[in-house]
Amino acid sequence: MGNVERADAVLPRVGRLLALDPLALALGRRWHYAGVVLACAMLIVTVSAGMRNSFGVFVSPLVEQFGWSLGAVSFAYFILFVSGVPLALLAGWLADTFGVRPVAIVAVVLFVAGLLLTALMTELWQFYVFYAVLTGGTGVIFTTLLPVTMTQWFHRRAGTAVGLTFAAAGLGPFVLAVLFGWLISTLGWTRAFLILGVVTGVPMLAAALLLRSHPAQLGLSAYGQGASAATGPVARRPAPPVGLSQVRRDRTIWLLIAMHFLGCVAHAVPLAHVVRLAVLKGVPDVLAAGLLSTVSVVSIVSRFGVPILIERWSAKTILTLGYALQSLAVLSYLWADSTLALYLISIAFGLAFGAEMSSFPILNRRYYGARAPLNSIHAWEMVGALVGMGLGGWLGGVLFDWTGSYTLSIALAALLGLVAVPCILALPRQSDGPVFAAPEPGGRALVDAHHEHY
Repeated sequence: MGNVERADAVLPRVGRLLALDPLALALGRRWHYAGVVLACAMLIVTVSAGMRNSFGVFVSPLVEQFGWSLGAVSFAYFILFVSGVPLALLAGWLADTFGVRPVAIVAVVLFVAGLLLTALMTELWQFYVFYAVLTGGTGVIFTTLLPVTMTQWFHRRAGTAVGLTFAAAGLGPFVLAVLFGWLISTLGWTRAFLILGVVTGVPMLAAALLLRSHPAQLGLSAYGQGASAATGPVARRPAPPVGLSQVRRDRTIWLLIAMHFLGCVAHAVPLAHVVRLAVLKGVPDVLAAGLLSTVSVVSIVSRFGVPILIERWSAKTILTLGYALQSLAVLSYLWADSTLALYLISIAFGLAFGAEMSSFPILNRRYYGARAPLNSIHAWEMVGALVGMGLGGWLGGVLFDWTGSYTLSIALAALLGLVAVPCILALPRQSDGPVFAAPEPGGRALVDAHHEHY
């Protein structure tokens, strides 16, 4: 916390007023500040995920308005997620070093700047830089850091807080996908992005200013910490914090990264192309855009529920069922022959899609402990997710240009989703406390032996 406190100390009094510090203190006196941090995180994630995951709505307008090929437009989806790789890793390190708030503020400024510049684009490279990198790439930072922040602020009900944060990521596309489609069709590309950039920028910046990395910054303890203090010999002698280098030497992190990569390839193809697929099957544009909203709103259920379930039951069982359902739903898009069938499949796909992503912050805290560099650990897992999302979205367009249909890309996505199941089954079994801990000064490692649930 020393670097965070030093960063705050250099702010002059006027700067603290502009940074909403008095408001933060007032809110902290009225409610437990964990609720404020959760609300701010949900607002930021709702908007950023909505902009990023509404990409499928952009495909047809871009192809028709600018004459770009489907593969060229889909490459922006690849850039969006791959550009997030270095940004996520850098943001994870910065947040562990200086705190989440300064990182979030800079990311919000870049995110909104990207929206406003995208409104003025005329060339394909500008779409790649302004939308894919500035808006999409920096938006990934929020998904990487803010769920981890919830595990610091909530000692009790951490699964609920993480679930609500990921549920906000599902709410965003549900609201913005249809809104984007309507704004673009009625006002045009430029006005649509200008309106959204201005309307969303101010509340996002205010929310980022109110964020705090850890309760100690306000002289508080995490929500529920006093009421549920641990007892017993393990609690009396907590393990030393695990270092990032030690985490990278253990196979668990690589299994988690592989799971995230394969799961994201599997759902990136329908997320980026289900609207276009439906249009090709004769579904009207507005109803086709509604498929993406359906996936997003249904995913809220599993985004919220899975972290809570994983706190209580077997993560391996829950994740295996989720990945299997996802692959089955993705493959079923090939046989959908009506609007109703597409919507029913999208409901099943949304449930499975939401289950894949929201488990990682909870697993990290349980595998590595609350004192580990959790932002950096989650950032490394997000590398797998981002590369998978970018690769899946891009391949969907490239394989369509090559074959003239989505059959090959959908079949490949479903197969890769199933390949993740052996990675899930190979995870360590462990119910409470870190999988391993750093050695004590005398050289003896503290390892928790409880492993019933996993």
